Amino acid sequence: PIAQLPFVDIIIVFKNDLYASSFNRGVFKSQDGGATWQNIVAGITPSISDFVEWKDNLYAATEGNAIFKLDPINRNSWISFSNGLSDFSINVTTIAGTSTTLVAGTLSNGLYDYLAPGSNVWEERLLNGQISPNERGDDMVTAHDTLFLAGSSGRFYISTNNGFTWTRF
Repeated sequence: PIAQLPFVDIIIVFKNDLYASSFNRGVFKSQDGGATWQNIVAGITPSISDFVEWKDNLYAATEGNAIFKLDPINRNSWISFSNGLSDFSINVTTIAGTSTTLVAGTLSNGLYDYLAPGSNVWEERLLNGQISPNERGDDMVTAHDTLFLAGSSGRFYISTNNGFTWTRF
């Protein structure tokens, strides 16, 4: 158990350390297999919604402050990684990566965030090419550079071009 967390929403292993989060409680890190935990909330909002390891870095999606990257030097604090995102993308619910892109789903309007290969500036895009008020990205997974997104409307989407476009299935 993690004394400071009533429950754990998200857990990931990154570079042999455990990272865990409970909504509105921040991020905790264990370097000893869960025997002890350190709060590493410095620089990040406490409302973590998802983690992803991508290109040898750890990223966190948040509800209320967009996206963060774990400081690659000390791995005890976070750096904002939201360049290019508007206030429409501050509530990020899920994040996933392919071999070339990072993609994040947001809380509403069918909006998702796309980080093109070689870029450090996000693009805001729409799942259906238009605003969809009742759609959000609830979860996303990657399999062999194919992205699958579960929408809040009960619809599923697939992207075979690294998140550039999506097809409902």
